[in-house]
Amino acid sequence: MRARLIVSALMLLLSIPSHAQKVRGIFSLSDYLTRNSYIGHAGRQYLKPVPPKPSTFEPQAFDPSAPVWNIGADGDFVLDLLDRGLREDALILLGEGNYAPGDSLSYLRGLALFDDRQFQAADQWLSKVKGPLSDPAMFYGNVARVHLDRPFDALKALSRYEGPYSELACMQRAGIALMLGNVSMFQEESELFTYSDYRLSESEKAIKDLSESLKKSQKSPWLAAGLSALIPGAGKIYAGQTGPGVASFLAVGSLAAITAEQWNHHGAKDWRTIVAGSLCGIFYIGNIYGSWVSVSIQRQNIEDETKALVLYNISIPLGSFFR
Repeated sequence: MRARLIVSALMLLLSIPSHAQKVRGIFSLSDYLTRNSYIGHAGRQYLKPVPPKPSTFEPQAFDPSAPVWNIGADGDFVLDLLDRGLREDALILLGEGNYAPGDSLSYLRGLALFDDRQFQAADQWLSKVKGPLSDPAMFYGNVARVHLDRPFDALKALSRYEGPYSELACMQRAGIALMLGNVSMFQEESELFTYSDYRLSESEKAIKDLSESLKKSQKSPWLAAGLSALIPGAGKIYAGQTGPGVASFLAVGSLAAITAEQWNHHGAKDWRTIVAGSLCGIFYIGNIYGSWVSVSIQRQNIEDETKALVLYNISIPLGSFFR
């Protein structure tokens, strides 16, 4: 009687609509019932990427027959607007004025778009700069390319750099290498940190500390799945989710005990044995899959946080160097 009540309760739980988790599938339901919603988070995270901010900047065409404005006279004003956070005003000024094409205009437009997080357009304007402003344009452009998930384009530009800002270039290469998980490249570049330039020292230390923390937080989704295959819930405990791990162990263990009891009393072909065994198998596979997904999402979150921290630390020094 007790076994029948337990099986009936589990069947009732399995009748809960899976749309409550915003993901379909019986394995996701078993994971949910052991107090873990990571599979549902996985569906939302991997299937709905955040789109980049579209560009809204469309400057008027240069008219040589009309009065030409001197960007040199307005350049300091544009920089002042950007320093005060008035990006839209700066973009309006740079878009409506009849400025003659040139490196200064391209750089200021790229800088204003960069501050406004319109990275695609910013990269296009900064890439046009070839004169004395090419160094700051390249460094700002590199950060824009990383934002656009084009880190290898940034590394390619940095590999050709032979200007006076060698340690800044070294820090950008180290940060991108860390973000890409290129350990050898990061070690090679980080060994060149001098920590002597106040404009770079804090960011260099932050990137170095980040690399140390990443070494301690790396976990394998396959190891998590293997542990949960050997001992249900062990993979989630390995992932740092002790509560869900214990819940998985109890759920799978209880169903395995019920299955064994039904087998002993009624045989392998009895419907009660089949139902209990099926539920045990579902929860067992769900426990393995949930452990794999849990660590996979944890790694994805770490990668996202690493990218954000790297972007922050390779961006901050640019203001001290070039503005």
